[in-house]
Amino acid sequence: RFRSVTRSYYRGSIGTIFVYDITNRESFESLDKWMVDARQLTAPHSIFVLVGNKADQESRRLVSFEEGEKYARQNDMLFVEASAKTGAQVDSTFLSLASRIIQLVKDGVVDPMSPDSGVQSKKPQDALAAAAASSSAAAAKNNPRAVQVNSSGQLRFSFGSGGCC
Repeated sequence: RFRSVTRSYYRGSIGTIFVYDITNRESFESLDKWMVDARQLTAPHSIFVLVGNKADQESRRLVSFEEGEKYARQNDMLFVEASAKTGAQVDSTFLSLASRIIQLVKDGVVDPMSPDSGVQSKKPQDALAAAAASSSAAAAKNNPRAVQVNSSGQLRFSFGSGGCC
């Protein structure tokens, strides 16, 4: 029921996280149809992460760790099992995805200045100006989508919550 909505989220993205419920085999078996859309609509060089959620529900497990890992390997995806309830592996999942994307930029595979790259970036001087325009360091720290620039001119990005479903 979310398929038509999520198609618009894939367009031009460079990172996609697919989540299935380890206690619900149907959620795992429907991954193929989501992958078709993602492969067609995401930016070139997109990074995909497969997350088996509800890792805290081991006694109710219907999808083995090995099945998830195998699916991820066959589809060139990062793989992790996590628990939204306990927070286990949630932060590290997003950080791993962000690190991979940053590496693509550093390696020159992805140009963040290209509108079709899947990465949106400001020129360093624009980021400096944006940081200077912030009313205070505390206000920038409280902004979940803040871009901060340290004294050596390096950019630091913070991730906020978002998404659709």
